Amino acid sequence: MPTVDGTQQSTAVTTVPSVLTAAVANAKLVVTFSRPVTGSGGNKNFTPGTAQSFIWAYGSTNPGTSASGAVAIHDEKGTFSQDFFTTSNAASGIVQWCNSGNIMCVAGIPDKATSPSSITMVMWSTSTAVQWMGVGIGAGMSDADVVIGWKSTAGATLISDRTAKGQSMPTVDASQQATAVAAVPAAAASLVAGAKLVVVYSRAITPTGSNKAFTPGTSQSFIWAYGSVNPGASASGTVQLHDQRGTFSRDFFTAPTSNNNGGSADSSGAIINLDTKTAWYIHGALLTAAWTLFPFAGIFIARYLKDALGVWWYRLHLGFMLIGTTVLSVAGILLIVLTTPPPHFDLSGWNPHRPLGLALGIDAILQSVLGFVCNAMWSPERKSIPWWDRLHWWNGRILWLAAMANVYFGLALAGASMPLIIAFFVFVGVSFAALIAGQFIFGQVHHMKKDDDYGNPGAYSMNTKMDIGQPMGSNTYNRRYDDEPSYGGGNGGYGNSNVGYTTPNSGKMYYNDNGGGGGYQNGGYSNGGGGGYGQYNSQSRY
Repeated sequence: MPTVDGTQQSTAVTTVPSVLTAAVANAKLVVTFSRPVTGSGGNKNFTPGTAQSFIWAYGSTNPGTSASGAVAIHDEKGTFSQDFFTTSNAASGIVQWCNSGNIMCVAGIPDKATSPSSITMVMWSTSTAVQWMGVGIGAGMSDADVVIGWKSTAGATLISDRTAKGQSMPTVDASQQATAVAAVPAAAASLVAGAKLVVVYSRAITPTGSNKAFTPGTSQSFIWAYGSVNPGASASGTVQLHDQRGTFSRDFFTAPTSNNNGGSADSSGAIINLDTKTAWYIHGALLTAAWTLFPFAGIFIARYLKDALGVWWYRLHLGFMLIGTTVLSVAGILLIVLTTPPPHFDLSGWNPHRPLGLALGIDAILQSVLGFVCNAMWSPERKSIPWWDRLHWWNGRILWLAAMANVYFGLALAGASMPLIIAFFVFVGVSFAALIAGQFIFGQVHHMKKDDDYGNPGAYSMNTKMDIGQPMGSNTYNRRYDDEPSYGGGNGGYGNSNVGYTTPNSGKMYYNDNGGGGGYQNGGYSNGGGGGYGQYNSQSRY
C-alpha cells in the first residue's frame, strides 16, 4: 500500500470542470482534484509538452472516512503515457488507443458517421523491433476474433483473420473478413508520422461466419499483441509468441472528448505483472531442467549405482527427484498461472502442453509421496520386490517419457528454433544410450534377501539403505551384501563387529556381532567359537 506523504500537494475539488461535464455524465464515481505542476516535498513534477508515464488502479473496497485510511489491494491496474498539457486530437473524430510507451497504437475510422457498414483499422508501432501486430474483438485469448498484420520482405501488407481459443497460436479463419488497405487514410496520416511499422485493414461492422461484430455506440473489449518475429510471406504463416500483449476497451464509432491515448492493462487477468516472453523463458528453463537432467540422474543412480555410492545413492536420488523435479515443476507451473491471464490449461488446438503439464505436475507430487511410502515399508527380510516398489519404478518411467514429450510440445508452442529442438532430441538420445550402457556395465541392483548356495538365509543384495535423518557412520543402518561364498577353508569372520569382514581364504562377507571364528570352511560350517551368522539389526531401513 502506498504510504501517505508528509506534504499533501493535492486538493479536492467539489465540482467537475464544465469542459468535462458531458464526459462524466453517466459516471458512477467521479473524483476531481488539483495540484501544482511543480511539486514539492518529494512530489514529482508534471512535464508540459512532453508525454510522461503514469500508473493507474481502482479497487472495490472503500478506504473509509480518513484520507490516511488503509487502501485495500486494487482490483485492476496498469500504465499509460500522456501529455495532459497538449491540445488533443479529439476534433479529428478518430478514436485511438496506445499501449504503455506508445510501442503499439490502434485507431478506428468508420466509413461514415451514421449507420456505418465498415471500419478501417490502423495499427502502427514506433519500434523497429516490432514485426507483427494484432488486435481482436474479445476480452481475452479464450475467445477472440483477431486480425494480425505484418509486412512481407517485399513490402506488401499481409492481413490474417484468425480465431483465438486459448493460450496458443490463433487459427486462420476459413472466411477472411479483413482486407489489407495499401494507403494510410488521410485522417490518420498525422498519427502515424514517424512510425516504423504501419498496417491498415478494412472489415465489415457485422461480418459473416463466426467472426465477431463491432458494436457502434457501445464500448467493447479488445485484445492486442505484437511480436518481433516476422510470420513470413504467407497470410497463413506461423505467428510466433508475442513479446507483449494486453486488453483495452474502446468505442471506435463515437467521437472522443479527449485524447484517449493510453489506458492499457498490459497484464489483464494476470496476478503478477511480468512480460509474457520472460515468463515463458523462465518456465521453459525450469521445466526442461526438471524433466530432463534431474530424472535421468535420479533414475541412473537408483538403478545402477547403489553399490558404488553406498548410503549416498538414496540421498542423491531423493534430492534430484524431489527437489530437482517435483519442486521445480510446481514452481514452473505456478509461474505461468500467476503471470499470464487464463485459461491456463485449455484443451483447444493440437498442442496438449498445458493440460499434460498440469497432469505431470500432479503425478510428480504423488510419485514423491509413493517414494517415501516405499522407503517406510522396506524390510531387510523381504525376498522379492513388492508391488508398491514396482509401481514407483514404472510410474517414474512413464512420467519421464511423458515429460520428455511435453518438453517438445512446449518448445513447439513457444516457436523454438530448430537447432534448439535438435539439441533437445540429441540429449534424449544420449540419455537413453547411457541407461542402456549402464545395464551392461553395472546391471540393475535390487533390495532383497536371498538364500545362499547352502540353502541358508541371510545373503543380501549389495546395496545400502538408511533411515533419513540418521547420522552417517552410526550403527543405525545396515550394509547388505551380495557376494557369493567361496568354498575354501580358513577363518570366516571376526566377532564383535558391526560389519562383516573377509579373510584371504573365505571371500564371504556377513554380519557377525557375537560369534568368533567359524564361518564357511571345507564346504560347511565350522564349530569353532560360536561361528556362523551373528545378530542382525532387522529394524534398519535407508
